[in-house]
Amino acid sequence: MKTIIVFLSLLVLATKFGDANEGVNQEQMKEVIQNEFREDFLNEMAAMSLLQQLEAIESTLLEKEADRNSRQKRCNGKNVPCGSNHSPCCSGLSCEETFGYGWLYKSPYCVIPSNG
Repeated sequence: MKTIIVFLSLLVLATKFGDANEGVNQEQMKEVIQNEFREDFLNEMAAMSLLQQLEAIESTLLEKEADRNSRQKRCNGKNVPCGSNHSPCCSGLSCEETFGYGWLYKSPYCVIPSNG
């Protein structure tokens, strides 16, 4: 019987003070909601800033890729005919008349430049 009286008195006290704290709880909930909205706003601003940074990086990478696509035009390798009717020789090679097969095809060939 004593335990029931103790529990009932605790129930009455909890009900009484629970109602008194309800206004405080509502104020705390409002503060929590406002803080969440602030955090959401700040997170959104940070995301926008990050997005702008990523777009800047992407544009620089695309520029580099475009530069990479503007490579040297097709060129002839070593021992390939060259001249006015053919593509130019690649870098490091020169278009010269050779003794080997130049006489047969009647055109100069791309060869490593001679030092003479």
